[in-house]
Amino acid sequence: MKKKSLKETNPYLKDLKKYEAALITNVVTSSAVEGIRVTPAQLTKKSLKSQQT
Repeated sequence: MKKKSLKETNPYLKDLKKYEAALITNVVTSSAVEGIRVTPAQLTKKSLKSQQT
């Protein structure tokens, strides 16, 4: 029996809005541990700019 992938079983990866929110939280907290201050607004702006080009 083949196992399902994490993307198929994790509700946060299935739902695009939940996935994006979790990814932003992950980047903000991981960056803070390294001493880099990033806000969710900064990440959202960058992702919007990259989608427009």
